[in-house]
This record gives sequence, C-alpha cells and structure tokens, in this order.
Amino acid sequence: MWDVGVRSNFVAAWHAAQIMVPQKSGLIVAISGYAARTYTYGVVFGTSKTAVGRMSRDMAIELKPHNIASLTLWQGLTLTEKARDNLAKMADEMTASVTSQAGSSTEHPGRVIAALATDPDTMKRSGGEFITAELAQEYGITDIDGTVIPSVRETRGSPKWQPIA
Repeated sequence: MWDVGVRSNFVAAWHAAQIMVPQKSGLIVAISGYAARTYTYGVVFGTSKTAVGRMSRDMAIELKPHNIASLTLWQGLTLTEKARDNLAKMADEMTASVTSQAGSSTEHPGRVIAALATDPDTMKRSGGEFITAELAQEYGITDIDGTVIPSVRETRGSPKWQPIA
C-alpha cells in the first residue's frame, strides 16, 4: 500500500503537474476511500488511504496558483477482478460495512472524473475529498448498467477535507 497507494499517487501527480503547470490548467484526482475514516482491511490500508487524502489536499494548496485542481475521490466497493476474488475468498473476514454495500464497476469512477475534468467550476472543489457516488448523483451519472450507486456515508463515514477555496 505504501508503494502502490501512496508513492504511486505522488509520482503520477508530480509528473502530471510538470505538464499542467506550463499550460496553467489541469486536474489531479487521487483515489482513496472510506478506509481513511473507518477500519477496513488493516492499519496499513487505512493509513495509506489517509495519507493519499492529505497529500492531495497539500498539492491543491501548492498548485492553486497554477489553476490546477487536486482532489480526492472516496470510492466505495469497486468491483475490480481483485475485489471480486477477495469477496469470493474472504468475505467472512471483511467487515459488514464493506460486504453489505453495492459495488460499482471500474468505469463508474472514470465517468465521474470525466465530468470533473469538463466542469468549469472544478477549482472550487480543489483540496476536498468527495464521495464518488455523491458526485455521480450530482452530475447525473449512472454506472455502466444504468444503476445509481448509493453513497455509504451513513455507515462508513464522511470525508474530512473540505475544498481550500
């Protein structure tokens, strides 16, 4: 989680900023999740998710003069191949707050990111953490099968960081 979750977010954002700063615009989106607020898979997982949110917020402060937005999306259960495998093998070891939520396709957060990238007011969100399902509903986005992905804020918690604007 340190290398993939935290370091890869930093390295990718650093390289993206090198392109975005000269053009004076851009959007950097970090993917975190409810594990930043509630216990999910263990200490390293939760700490990594928390670090990603803080890193994204600090980048928003540093990149604001360059008109580059940096924000964090909180994914609920995303049904990647690995997540499906984990659910099949270890569902009884996972917290009910994870196994009881509706999962989204991997395309769902991509649709939300595309909406953010074309939103002329995205800078107003910079520095904040947002629940992907809630932004999807705000933008009128459904999953690939037409499903509206529900927010699990009530059972998993609320993001900590608000926009810096």
